Amino acid sequence: LRSWLVPLSVVALALVLLSGSGTGLVCAALALFVILRQRVDGKWRMVSTVAGALGVAGIVLMLPSLTGRDNVFDSVWASGGRLTALHSALFDRGLAEVVFGSGLGVNTNAALNLAAPGGLNGLGSTSSTGAVPTDSTLTGLVIQIGVVGTLIFYGALLWAGLRDPLARPFYFIVALCTLTINVTELFPVNVLLGMAWAHSVWNSSQRR
Repeated sequence: LRSWLVPLSVVALALVLLSGSGTGLVCAALALFVILRQRVDGKWRMVSTVAGALGVAGIVLMLPSLTGRDNVFDSVWASGGRLTALHSALFDRGLAEVVFGSGLGVNTNAALNLAAPGGLNGLGSTSSTGAVPTDSTLTGLVIQIGVVGTLIFYGALLWAGLRDPLARPFYFIVALCTLTINVTELFPVNVLLGMAWAHSVWNSSQRR
């Protein structure tokens, strides 16, 4: 498998570059950093960590040039961006909806595609956020299963990452992607996440 690492990494990086995804570039850089760090001797780990962090930070700053999108950061903090959607999900709904959510399936891509042209909310949600695309797993989970469910989801990611060192980089990358992508709706990433969770639970049960 290691003999295929370099060619597969080149192919993956090429696909990310062709996609023009800022999140993809950052995740690719982080994945490369994690792989290289694991191959460095222990005494150089701190140096490699600092160098990797600076390298990733440099790529983040260069995203407008690398993606060819001068407004690449606008999708995050500009008006109507991801932070606006998250703020609306947390503060523009009733307390019960914020804590426990509006129900599974609300505001998903499928629900929005099926919504009537007149602006009906996805799957009958009465929330003001119901007909607004989130482009973020974090915001989507807050809308559907509330703060409680969202904490359980990310807690499960953290638990699996701590219990399964082999799959830890995967969980870390998935957690990062959840900030800008609807991972739970993205096939086959959602399936791979479920399989990774099952693998981590199985390994944990075997060590008992």
